[in-house]
Amino acid sequence: MHPLMQIHLRLHMRHRVLGPLRQVLVCTCIALLLCCTLGSSYADAKAIVRQDVIKLESQNGQFMGPASSNSYRYYFPQMVDSESEGGFLQIGDDCYKIKSGDLIELHSGDKETWKDSWVQRDLLGAFGDSKDLYYWSDYGDKTKWKIVKIGGQEGDQINDGDQVYLINSHYNQYLVPDGKWLTTRKNDEHKWMIHFIG
Repeated sequence: MHPLMQIHLRLHMRHRVLGPLRQVLVCTCIALLLCCTLGSSYADAKAIVRQDVIKLESQNGQFMGPASSNSYRYYFPQMVDSESEGGFLQIGDDCYKIKSGDLIELHSGDKETWKDSWVQRDLLGAFGDSKDLYYWSDYGDKTKWKIVKIGGQEGDQINDGDQVYLINSHYNQYLVPDGKWLTTRKNDEHKWMIHFIG
């Protein structure tokens, strides 16, 4: 065979071998880049953990505010119009990382103006003697809330910026605004966005 023909055949065979190999390498590189990018985004999301301080933004753009006075018999949290006015809440849970489906407690973080005798009564709860929610001592399921990640599955990690439902464990009703106050309702799937503070 002529030497030029041999060179041509070698080049042709090399192209046949390297062509598919090159495609595999390119696809692998793209897949790795996607994995790194998505993995980085997921890792960058701040996981909400026990004792984190948060603010809750209602789907209507208002925020759950502080309860600064017990002139109404109890300390009732109120809805406010801006994040700067929003009340601080501390997450209580048996687990470290908060997951969709967990039962959590919501402790008031705004007790500077509270009477000393009330400072320990800082758990948000739903009670039979009032339509609106107020802070009280640990009262079992009435002061526990099931947190459900919207668009997620049970067991998914709860992160800063997630939209969630908060369902009172005793009444199995959703946390919702009620004018300037807060209450629970059975079929009102009200969305809340979590804002991590510290």
